[in-house]
Amino acid sequence: MVIRLLTSTILLAGAVTATQAQVPVVNPDFALGGDPPTGWTLNTGTGMVVAGDAGGRAVAIVGDGESSNRWESAPIDLVPGGIYRLTARGRSQGASGGTATMGVTWANLDLGTMPDDWRTYSLVFRAPVAAPATARIHLGQWHVNGTVMFGQVSLVPVQPVYQPVGADAFLGASEVLTGDNYSYHPAFGKDGPNSRALVNSTAGFNSSRWTMGANDEVIYRHHVDSRRQTGATLSVGIGHYTAGGLVVEASPDGQTWTQVGELSGLEGLTEPLPAALFPADEIWVRLRANDTATLQVYSYEYKATVDPAVDDAYHAGGTRYLAELSTVPGLDLTIVDAGAALPGLDNLLNATVGAAPAGTTLTVNVLDAAGQVVSAGDAHPLAAGPLALTYRVPTSGDWTVRLTSNNGYESELAVYVPALHRADYGALLPDSSDNVGLWWCSSGWKVSRLRGLPTEQADSLVIRTARNEAEAAQFVLRPTTDLSGLTVAVGDLAGPGGATLPATQVEVVQVGYVPIAQPTDSTGAVGDWPDPLPPIEGALNLRAETNQPFWVRVTCPTGQAPGLYRGAVQLNADAYQAQVPLEVEVFDLTLPDKLSCETAFGFSAGEVFAYHGLTTDEQRREVIDLYLQSFAAHRISPYNPAPLDPLRVTWQGGPDWTGGQADTEVVYAGRQSRRLTDDSPGGVVQLNFDRLIPIPAGGLRLEGYYRTASADEPTLVTLTHFDTSDTWMSGRNLDTRLPGSTEWQPFTIEATTFPEGATSVRLGLWATPWTEEGDLLGTTWYDDIRVTAIGDGTVLLSENFEDEDETAPVPVFDFSGWDVGLAKAFNEYHFSSIRLPAQGMGGGTFHDRVDPQIQGYGPETPQFQAAFRAYWEGIEDYLREKGWLDYAYTYWFDEPDPKDYQFVMDGMLRLKETVPDIRRMLTEQPEDELLGGPNLWCPLTPEYPDEEAAALRAAGDEFWWYVCTGPKAPYATLFIDKAATEMRVWLWQTWQRRIKGILVWQSNYWNSSVAYPDQRQNPYTDPMSWVSGYSTPSGTRSPWGNGDGRFYYPPQAAAAGDPAEPVIAGPVDSLRWEMLRDGLEDYEYLHMLATAIEQLPAAERAAYEPLLEVPAEVTSSLTSFTSDPTPIEARRLEIARALEAIGGR
Repeated sequence: MVIRLLTSTILLAGAVTATQAQVPVVNPDFALGGDPPTGWTLNTGTGMVVAGDAGGRAVAIVGDGESSNRWESAPIDLVPGGIYRLTARGRSQGASGGTATMGVTWANLDLGTMPDDWRTYSLVFRAPVAAPATARIHLGQWHVNGTVMFGQVSLVPVQPVYQPVGADAFLGASEVLTGDNYSYHPAFGKDGPNSRALVNSTAGFNSSRWTMGANDEVIYRHHVDSRRQTGATLSVGIGHYTAGGLVVEASPDGQTWTQVGELSGLEGLTEPLPAALFPADEIWVRLRANDTATLQVYSYEYKATVDPAVDDAYHAGGTRYLAELSTVPGLDLTIVDAGAALPGLDNLLNATVGAAPAGTTLTVNVLDAAGQVVSAGDAHPLAAGPLALTYRVPTSGDWTVRLTSNNGYESELAVYVPALHRADYGALLPDSSDNVGLWWCSSGWKVSRLRGLPTEQADSLVIRTARNEAEAAQFVLRPTTDLSGLTVAVGDLAGPGGATLPATQVEVVQVGYVPIAQPTDSTGAVGDWPDPLPPIEGALNLRAETNQPFWVRVTCPTGQAPGLYRGAVQLNADAYQAQVPLEVEVFDLTLPDKLSCETAFGFSAGEVFAYHGLTTDEQRREVIDLYLQSFAAHRISPYNPAPLDPLRVTWQGGPDWTGGQADTEVVYAGRQSRRLTDDSPGGVVQLNFDRLIPIPAGGLRLEGYYRTASADEPTLVTLTHFDTSDTWMSGRNLDTRLPGSTEWQPFTIEATTFPEGATSVRLGLWATPWTEEGDLLGTTWYDDIRVTAIGDGTVLLSENFEDEDETAPVPVFDFSGWDVGLAKAFNEYHFSSIRLPAQGMGGGTFHDRVDPQIQGYGPETPQFQAAFRAYWEGIEDYLREKGWLDYAYTYWFDEPDPKDYQFVMDGMLRLKETVPDIRRMLTEQPEDELLGGPNLWCPLTPEYPDEEAAALRAAGDEFWWYVCTGPKAPYATLFIDKAATEMRVWLWQTWQRRIKGILVWQSNYWNSSVAYPDQRQNPYTDPMSWVSGYSTPSGTRSPWGNGDGRFYYPPQAAAAGDPAEPVIAGPVDSLRWEMLRDGLEDYEYLHMLATAIEQLPAAERAAYEPLLEVPAEVTSSLTSFTSDPTPIEARRLEIARALEAIGGR
């Protein structure tokens, strides 16, 4: 599948005569008045006027971490239905948590944690169609702890610019046309509320979702120009629900509506539209909230079949916005095509002149973010007829294409060029020809399929590596005509004194591409992005005028002699032969087997089993071992380094249930039932069956009886899922809401589908349904609970709550499997960490949590306390005896909210008192309420507190940090549609802050069962990591980001997760996986140098110490870093030379 990047088109129908200027915002630069500034009001809290960017003034808002406030402008009258771009400069000062906000009355944009330097932020929105369209601009914060600032506000009307498909269709952002399939899936978080399909909205918009109250509506019109639609399917998902309902309707004309469905909770809808609506030139869709509604729409997707079809290429739309700053009477100018805006090429801007005043000339200039001209065009006389102008953009980044005439016409188009299309790197190799371009570049570049050949020349591809290190570079083929039958071969490399670097240590793989249809954020882009690195299997066929990179990876053995090695990669194809001269320098230094920067990455063995179609234990062990080898080769440790050899613990004695009280007054049958009463706002009350129930083939059936104290009080039954290592699968619960009834009622729940990798479940019965606020109160009784296998009726659980066992449970450990698995993990694979199985801790996230218990006993009981100590001391003693205690950490609660802090502290202090030598990790920044509990802090990168970390580190605490679906730009991130350097830069930032480890929540998140409820996701064709868990309705497609939690791919034979037979193969590495390894090895270079100079005399040590500082050219802050690998590689080479000099004395 190919993504075709199409040129942008500006269509200004008819003569451009109406003067459009910036909307008059009162005091947009805050220069007038004192404090408060003229025309602006602070709604509450603390704010003031401060020094702004470039010597101007700005407004500041101070947050306390728990509330929100904002500056609001005077009212502004807008044209009903008009499209506008709000722009402001912004920055933070000592801020953490929450988010900065900007927007207008009906549209808000959450900015996250703004960097400490001034940046430009913008939001495009459509004013409601109904007059009057009066708005106030707001600039503020929500739950930020610290200060945010804004200045230089502007509001301008804009016209959308859509991309053409062929000669007769135009597609906007988030629209795709392939063959006869059309789809529209808005990326709310990137595109904002406006889109080509949006007709009108009376709802609010907040960053990534529609916020709907009573009688609000959102109306879309789906049309693909001249194409007829023959059928369509619509998906809508509610992601936050308080009350009321949402009616979903469709229409062929926007007048006569047919109801498609209705949503009245936290749920989704996927329905084919009625056949009576088709065929149709257009389909209108209305989302209409009823008169009691308070809800939020998180996802919307429209898919249609169209006639006539286009070719089978992947045609992705796009939207840019043209701002007309001034016009000239008598000038009739239609901008037809603004060009591709690719660096290194002459981009054509095509226009049609209907009429122009005599002597009018038009110039196209390109401006940088500071407004400076970086590419000046010539003045072209205007006369009736076609007009073609050329312009050049220097490289990636934000640019403004400005059109000006000599008599006052001015308009501008904002252009963002992603790092993918950068073209100022690389060098031609000697065998490059007019027919087949052949060039090479660093592994730190993502090579666009579209960019042209470099102009620099080189004699060979160069790789520099230490012993016991892996390094890579790329060579690129670009044939002018299709190239068939390509094969690639490598021989031994000859080195100093007759030494050889064996060909077995040099691996050449393809650089594969994935189709990004929905960019992760504003710095991403639609297009083919390189990421997977599949093996070369047989001869290859290359397309004409298309770059195809190959990844050359050298793994240098520990005993390799230092020096320069030379060889070649041989290329053969039909009527083509060439070679890539290869030069490898081996440094006279050796990296250790175990690196000093600790790593902890999630890994789902169950996902591997499912995608590969593995059916036997032998197959599972063979394939999982191949995955663990990939982890080891990339110097990364999985959470559980022995996933098929878990610690096995059985308990002797104790009851099977935790929670609730026996009740002899209200019973269904027998002597007693179990009563659960929740009478405390903010908390939850559960009855849990403490033993895990294995999932049988065919699923399970849960039956029982319940009643509630009030008919208005519903209740909840939950099955929580656990994987092969008995670890709770957070966010993957199966919740069933039961209606309230004051009479005993039977219930039956059949569970036949389960999350990938789930092998067992735990049953939880609730007093009231869970809510984030914990505000539902009530009482529920349960009795005669029974779980059976659907397939054969085997009884898995039968409980009538008649008997109680008060014996204190005692753990019985079976370390045999764990012993073998961990020995291999630490001694052969050299993994650096292990996440301990945390029985007795409970767990959870900001979304939900599980109370601690052991065999039915809660923390307040002496039985629990004895069992807890026996369990944890048993693990600690074992790890200490084996010499593995320093590898271990607990990670039992994830990303707590303040409401969870006391719960977390209770568990941390319990651990601290019992096993103080086991590290207590928490994915949260230090907060006063948490101090003294965790001693291994792991905040999200923007939340890392430099000053506080220094004090805690001095007191003995350690720091890791993590990235996941956040942060996004401008921070270094893990997403596919980012510069290749970002993951490598992250490790230099890690060293810079004395942080000891990195964590990522998952490494093989290939599938979202929410986004793909009926089949598995193919990560090669759909690179987006869609949200799952967290009560997200089935069928909802809400994006986390491209490649989030996905650093390698299943083999291509297993890509769709439904192979005809088991696939016995290892993973396909990704470019980002390689960059992580390079970053970890860079960190080790720095660590080795720091260690080496400790024993040097003071004068020599002082000469080397500057090399331990991270150059500003690599990264000067968390939001300012290089997208060019050159400065990283230059500093790495300096450090290598220093280590060689020190070691060679």
